[in-house]
Amino acid sequence: MKINENFIMDDYIVEMAKPSEIDVILNVYKERIDWFKKNEIIMWNKYLEHHPKEEFLKAILNQTFFVVKKDDEIIACFELTDENRFWSKNDSRAYYVYKIVTKPGNKGIANIIFDFCKETAILNNKNYLRIDHVKRNEKLNNIYENHGFKIIDSGQVDYYEFNLRQLSIK
Repeated sequence: MKINENFIMDDYIVEMAKPSEIDVILNVYKERIDWFKKNEIIMWNKYLEHHPKEEFLKAILNQTFFVVKKDDEIIACFELTDENRFWSKNDSRAYYVYKIVTKPGNKGIANIIFDFCKETAILNNKNYLRIDHVKRNEKLNNIYENHGFKIIDSGQVDYYEFNLRQLSIK
């Protein structure tokens, strides 16, 4: 995957995660999970059980896991890959965005993440960005809709009831 290694937007930089950052990365997820609990949002109760450290390390080593930094502090993380997990078939024209998380207290980071993903898709001749998310989370539905991701389908795997969304790049 070709990326803009100097992707800077405002005071933020997006870069490939390093294995040495794994504990900080997992802590960002733990902070968000704690924030959900504190705010009585039923979300990600078992996220790190379903997505263990090894899964994150694999994505980091595959160079598909990214961090957003401000003043050298990791404030957001996400995976951008051509591997499909929930869509009925793989599409070589698409990138899939997974594991998006922001550190509590940081707003507007989705703009940075999605701009980076769009630029990377263009650099790699992809036509779409695709995302899945919890169907019942109205706030996420609104965020993705506001960023141009349209619902293509929905589904359920075990406990996970989700929407599939797509953003056309070209």
